[in-house]
Amino acid sequence: MDKSEICRAYRAFIDDWQPENETDNEFLLSNQEVFKSHIAFCLSGHPEILLHEDKDLKEKWQKSLLSSNVNKTPIISQCGIIGDKLPVARIHGKIKGVPGGDSKGNTLISFNNPSEYSYCREQSVNSNVSEIAMNKYTSALNVLMADKRHRTLIDDTVVFHWASSGNDSCDDLFNMLTFSDSLDAEHTEEAVERVIKNAADGVVLADIDELLENIDTNVDFYVVGMKPNSARLAVSFVYRQKFGRIVENLLQHQVDMKISGNEKPVPVWQIKKELVSPKSSNEKANPNTVVKLFDAVLYGHNYPSSLMATVIRRIKTDSDTDTNGFIKMNPVRIGILKACINRDDRLKGKEEEIKMSLDTQNRNPAYVCGRLFAVLENIQQRSAGYRTIKDAYFTSASSKPATVFPKLLHLAQHHLAKIDNSRYADESITELLDMISGEFPDTLTLKEQGVFIIGYYQQKAYTSNKIKEYKENNEKEGM
Repeated sequence: MDKSEICRAYRAFIDDWQPENETDNEFLLSNQEVFKSHIAFCLSGHPEILLHEDKDLKEKWQKSLLSSNVNKTPIISQCGIIGDKLPVARIHGKIKGVPGGDSKGNTLISFNNPSEYSYCREQSVNSNVSEIAMNKYTSALNVLMADKRHRTLIDDTVVFHWASSGNDSCDDLFNMLTFSDSLDAEHTEEAVERVIKNAADGVVLADIDELLENIDTNVDFYVVGMKPNSARLAVSFVYRQKFGRIVENLLQHQVDMKISGNEKPVPVWQIKKELVSPKSSNEKANPNTVVKLFDAVLYGHNYPSSLMATVIRRIKTDSDTDTNGFIKMNPVRIGILKACINRDDRLKGKEEEIKMSLDTQNRNPAYVCGRLFAVLENIQQRSAGYRTIKDAYFTSASSKPATVFPKLLHLAQHHLAKIDNSRYADESITELLDMISGEFPDTLTLKEQGVFIIGYYQQKAYTSNKIKEYKENNEKEGM
């Protein structure tokens, strides 16, 4: 310490400092905020040389911590992180700035009740984390917490992510594919959109090299989710994977989610948003579903069954209308259903069932029933204006088609008599009935209900595009 210039300067300052003489200090009296702030000592004229960053001082302070304990006798044990026999940390440092947490910071490891003590080891001594490891992990988490590039807030969960190499380009690309729908680097955004489009067209991740330029694909990448509770920080999930593999899985996830020509990535927060009612101000997605969603996104596993179940329930429950008063559907929710169905088929070695747009060759009874419902709804809309059969019959038609469609077909005959070009609409109904030989399924499983909804959505989108094209052509001819 005697070799350290700043330590010698600080010692001299302490020796000569007279606190009682500072009561009339004009600087302190005019800057009251200084008493509420952290103060750093530096050499006069050299603000870059800070006392708390001095190597010799930090080493001596570390030795002092290692030798300190309630009874001044440190407990030596094998550290669960480092692996060496070292003094165990009795009290762990706090992670500051966690949204929803304590303003003074939250601890990751804390034992405050006698029932949590083990073999007379009190507080955090029974966690077998050394002072050295504790200081390292708390410092690292505080640095990540302070850097928006390495952490994202999803509801009440803070998601930390970093590459073991420290390459921030990994975090930029990870953010682009997982949490954000835009990125400052325009060429990266264009490359992402191109890769997703090519993969969706069957060229599986062909342009991935452009995305991973100057990035070590073999580096370990970590994703950790934490959220505060009344006592401490709770770890929701921890993932570690080679970064190149993570990028491939993230791109595959975005391809699975695509349901239209818009190739921009769908961020995780938007998926979570679709799991709750749009009318709710405080409802949150099931945390178990979210954890399993991250597992599917980062590791390429199946999406959780609760994800599809929740989306189907929301589609049946929520109502949303367009500017004309007609019922519309959120494409993100349809994309979630498509991703769940296609990934399940792919992992089972089957051909993916759902295409990006209307599949007129798909003879799956659930898909055909969904298309038929959309056709019948369009006929009624053309006949009776804004009124639609979706409000009254969609839920039952998507779960028990055999009990609903005979009635809907009977109603359609009355509506056909009131619309123009009824012959084309009648032929569409006949064509769809022929695809299922006129036999409606008694009940549909959860997956089949998802297929029904996608068939309905894609048929509506197809019809809407045809109407738009027809109007545009008439306008051109009128000109």
